[in-house]
Amino acid sequence: MIRLSKRQSARIEGIGEDLPSGETVLWQGRPTFGSVFRDVFHWRWVAAWFVVLFAWRVVEALSAGAAAGPAIAGTLSLAPIALVGMALLALVAWLTCRTTIYAITSRRVILRIGIALELTVNIPLKRIQAAAVRTHADGGGDITLDLGGQAHLAYLHLWPHAQPMQWRNPRPMLRALENVNAASTILADALRADAALNGETTGAASVNATAHADQGSMQPATAAL
Repeated sequence: MIRLSKRQSARIEGIGEDLPSGETVLWQGRPTFGSVFRDVFHWRWVAAWFVVLFAWRVVEALSAGAAAGPAIAGTLSLAPIALVGMALLALVAWLTCRTTIYAITSRRVILRIGIALELTVNIPLKRIQAAAVRTHADGGGDITLDLGGQAHLAYLHLWPHAQPMQWRNPRPMLRALENVNAASTILADALRADAALNGETTGAASVNATAHADQGSMQPATAAL
C-alpha cells in the first residue's frame, strides 16, 4: 500500500493533477505481485500444465521402447520453453502491479490501469450500490464494486480489474490488496459520508465481507462512469 502524507492528500500518485477543491485522498494503493501472479494469472495451473506435458512426453517415450534415462532426458528440451513461459507470465503480472494505482477519495473511487494504454476510471461514490470484500488468509484480498449495471466500460477494458466472467455487466475490482480490511473500512466510511452529504439517510451502499482461504506510446484515456 502507498502511504499517504499531508502533502500527498490532494494528489494521487501517477496522476499529474491535483484533485478538485474540497476533495481529498483517503487511501491509495496497488496490487501485490504475489497475489496477482497467483490469483489473476494462475501460475500454479500453468506450472501444473507443464508438469503434465512433461509426464506425457516421458510416458510416450517409454511406450515407444526408450529406456527411462533417455526418455526423461528427452523431455528436458521442454524446460527452456516452460521457464520462458513462466517468466513472461511473471513479467506481465509485475507490469500489471507496477502500472496500477487504486485510490479512494471523499467523492469517488479511481482506478488508473493499463500497461500499453493507460486508462483512468472514475467511479463516483453515489454510483456504487454495493461492495463485496473477499479476504484471504494472509490479510490480503479484493474489493468488487457493484454499479447496478451503470458501468459504461467493456469487460476487456477493465480486465484484470474486473470480476471474472461478468461479461455483460462488468464490475470493477480493486484486486490483490495487501490489507483489504483497511481499504474496505475506509471505503465504507466514505460511502456513508457521501450518502449523508447528499441527504440520503437510507439506501447507502453496503460493504459485505467474505473470507476466503488461500490457496509505441499512447496518450492516457479517462473514463467517467
